[in-house]
Amino acid sequence: MMTEIFDVFSGSLLRELALTIFFKASLVLGLAYLLVHRSQKSAAQRHTIWTTALGTLTFLVLLTAIVTPRWSLLPSPESQKDRTTATRPVEPGAQSGVLASSHRELSSSGILEPDHQKKDSTPQTSIAWSTENSAQLALAVYLCGAFLILVRFGRALGSIHRITRSSRPIPRRTRRRLQPLAKRAVPCLVSDRISVPLTWGWFRPVILVPKSSCSWSRARWLAVLLHECAHIERRDYCYRLLQLLACATCWPNPLVWMVALLASREREKACDDRVVSRGMNRIEYAEHLFAIARAASNSEPQGAMGMAGSSFLRDRVRSLLRAHANRNQTRKRSLWILISIGGLLLLPLSSLGLTIPHPDKPKPGTLIHSSSAHIQSLVKRLDHPDSSVRQKSAWVLAELEASGAVGPLMQALADEDPAVRGVVAWALGEIKEPSAIQALSRSLDEDPDPLVREMAARSLGEMEHPMSFLPLLPALQDSNLGVRRAAVWALGDLRDLRAISVLSDILLGSKDEMMRIEAVEALASLPAILSPATFRRALQDESPRVRESIIQAFGEKTLAVPALHRVLLSDQDLKVRNQAAESLARIARKENRELEAVSALTRALFDNDPRVRRNVARLLGEIGSEEAIESLLPLLRDPDQQTRDQVIWSLDEINPSRD
Repeated sequence: MMTEIFDVFSGSLLRELALTIFFKASLVLGLAYLLVHRSQKSAAQRHTIWTTALGTLTFLVLLTAIVTPRWSLLPSPESQKDRTTATRPVEPGAQSGVLASSHRELSSSGILEPDHQKKDSTPQTSIAWSTENSAQLALAVYLCGAFLILVRFGRALGSIHRITRSSRPIPRRTRRRLQPLAKRAVPCLVSDRISVPLTWGWFRPVILVPKSSCSWSRARWLAVLLHECAHIERRDYCYRLLQLLACATCWPNPLVWMVALLASREREKACDDRVVSRGMNRIEYAEHLFAIARAASNSEPQGAMGMAGSSFLRDRVRSLLRAHANRNQTRKRSLWILISIGGLLLLPLSSLGLTIPHPDKPKPGTLIHSSSAHIQSLVKRLDHPDSSVRQKSAWVLAELEASGAVGPLMQALADEDPAVRGVVAWALGEIKEPSAIQALSRSLDEDPDPLVREMAARSLGEMEHPMSFLPLLPALQDSNLGVRRAAVWALGDLRDLRAISVLSDILLGSKDEMMRIEAVEALASLPAILSPATFRRALQDESPRVRESIIQAFGEKTLAVPALHRVLLSDQDLKVRNQAAESLARIARKENRELEAVSALTRALFDNDPRVRRNVARLLGEIGSEEAIESLLPLLRDPDQQTRDQVIWSLDEINPSRD
């Protein structure tokens, strides 16, 4: 498989494009990452760095196909082959003699089968599909992907153009009232087909506002005009087109899409910083953003830049609330320095090539055979005087699942070496032959070594046979904790409903914490639901780990909302309360249980620990129930900054207009 892939990329335009899209693009984006995180840069400066990197990638893809000559990071495989052949001549017949002697050694050791046991393979018929055709097909897929991205954006441009043509100028009265606010003469139109302010156009930019703008206050109009004019003054639409070209030319690389998303986020934050730097109050502006975002819909045209979409709202509000954030704009000198750095990188990177050596094809043959003769030879080694040989033979028989070796393996359970007996017990469980249950039960009951008894218990569980149930019960009273835990695990692995009462007794009565946790995991693997009474009693366990595991395993299955509600409000352990909240959220997603579970979650919004409040707020946002809005709104004044940020995100997620 790998050889075929190397052949497709070798010596073709597709290989050069692949190197540019993945290797060179990652190199450029990595350098941009270092520049972004070298110091505390503003959003405008970060946007400039990301956009310059994406623009460099766009030109790099175009130059890769035409710049020559190329210099290589690795020597070509042909030159290595010629050099090796010239310095180390091979005499006729020498290679065949070495291979023959090596084959005789492997055959005599039993790892490879003798030659007379191998059948002559029929010659393979080659398919008339050359490497060149495969490369052309892959190149066509790449070009189709880039073309589809451009076509999609072209349709978006057509849509926003039709919306603009059907729009009307803002009323004359509103225009006179806003005339002192506008810094430059930009057409401002009203459209019934949008719900948030938009800006688009590179030569003749246009600002579009929704029909609801007629009821806007003067402060909101000021916020909108300052933000949209900031986009126009910064020429953000041209930068967005450059980002689109980078995504179209490097679409197979997910890093490019991630950086384009980061650039879009920094673009909006940079415009917010420009609005704040012109005198608007940060808190008031954040309130305008949130109000506009609540009115946004998912049907906004993609060919324009929206003022307050829901994608980056939480991050933008958090940035606005920082009192001492860096809000400087990018200077022209810094922009030209970045463009110069990108230009200097273009020529050496575009001429960089990489010769990929072809890995040697593995020679035919296998290391482990399942022929009857080979299995018989492994069975004979179970009596070998060396204990390591006996161990390895039992292991190979288990890997082969050799059912014919069950009899000799059962006899090997009496081996003098406990390490051999342990591997043999494990091997019988891997083979899963029911005839070995009696022998494993005897080892579980009589073997003096605890590791052997543990392996026997686990193998009885691996059998998944009803006959394994009764032999496991005495092991629950074994003197060794590992054996008892293995027996509990095996009862769960059997999928036998008779084990429910036994495991429930262990959960409620065992004095060992690990045994109770093992019982929870075993019960969770059974095809049954724990009784509500047992669930409530288990929630009173003295160990927080047991309570957490029981809620994680059965909180959703039992649908015991009142019990989980009590845990969420009164349990002393943070992890247990958070796990109860997670279970209530999963219950809320079930039919006819949303209101009950949401009501229980909202009462936990006033927990003393901010980590619980943040977790509950996040879960309510994921559930999306409008019943939680009234309970979330007071937390906008929570003393914990992270809790307030989480509440803003949750309110935005619950926003009914997003649907």
